[in-house]
Parts: sequence; C-alpha cells; structure tokens
Amino acid sequence: MNFKPLIIVSAMTLVLNACGSSSSSTTTEDTGGNISITTVSGGTLSLTGSYASACYDNGGTFQIDTHTWTGANLTYNQKTYTASGCATLATSTDLFTATAVAGSNSAISSWVDGMSTTTTAPTAADASGPLSDTEAYTAITVTIVTADGSSGISVGTVATTFYIVDDTGTSLILYRDDSATTATTADPLLQ
Repeated sequence: MNFKPLIIVSAMTLVLNACGSSSSSTTTEDTGGNISITTVSGGTLSLTGSYASACYDNGGTFQIDTHTWTGANLTYNQKTYTASGCATLATSTDLFTATAVAGSNSAISSWVDGMSTTTTAPTAADASGPLSDTEAYTAITVTIVTADGSSGISVGTVATTFYIVDDTGTSLILYRDDSATTATTADPLLQ
C-alpha cells in the first residue's frame, strides 16, 4: 500500500478484495511474535525494524513515511514538510497503529508507478538486473488499534496489505502495494 493520506482508505478497502487470490503456501507469525514474510530471494524474514521513504512530493505537500514494526505491531508515522527536500521543520503525525497477522503467499501481476500506470520492475538492490514482474509476497492482515483521525481510518478497520521485500542488497527495500495485484515503484521504504 502506498499509505499516502489521500489513498489510504481506498487502498485499504481495495486490498480487502485480495483475499480471493490464489495462495501457494501459508506463512504465520513466528514463535517470537514477529511477522515473517517472503522476500525476492525466496527466503523469509522478520519485519521487526523501522523503514522510511525518502522525501517525496504528495501533491504539493512534501513528506516522509515511516513504518515501524515491533513484533506483530505496526506504527505508521508521517512527517509533513512545507518545502521540497523536506528541509523545513516537520509536523509529525502517527496516522495509525495496528496489529498484524501474516497470511498466505501470492504474487503480483505487474508493477506500477506513483500514478498507478504500468511500468517496468525496479532494479534489484544488488544491481543484478530487474526484479520479476511477478514477485512473491506474503499477505499481511492489519487491524487498526489507534488512529489520529486525519487519516480517515477508523479504529477496528481490518485490511490486507503487502510489501515486495528486496533483500538482495546490504539493506532491505520494501516496495508497497498499490492494489491487490500490483506493487508500486513509487516511494519505497528503506531500512
């Protein structure tokens, strides 16, 4: 999911339809309470950690998104800036916190850019070539626990989302979902 304020509600609603997609295997929380998901190299990893986007223009508002995973809990934080480059004083908002459960594995059907237009797959972090147009992912069902109101998301909302996790380089790159079957190359999250 792009997790951009104007897209959050529609994207979370849209990805609920992903439940009907085909599954090749099931992945669940590991015994440590962490969310374990599949990666582009075919392995699995725990999401525990913090992942942030670079500064990007979201229709004239500049922002940095941070997804912080602690076990099976997600905090989505957004810092908003008034100038490009995110060099001004930021307004920070915890848009929501959620609990999560990893579900079945599936695969995307294509990549899209920030305007949801089909595009080529991004280059792998190790520069070995492009990622696949059908990268695997693990569905993650999130339940909103707290929400600040500005996101338009209500406490108790349940949605399914995913990341395409490029683990080929020295640091992880998490590409967000755009819809139930596509991932976006726009504003990936970096470890």
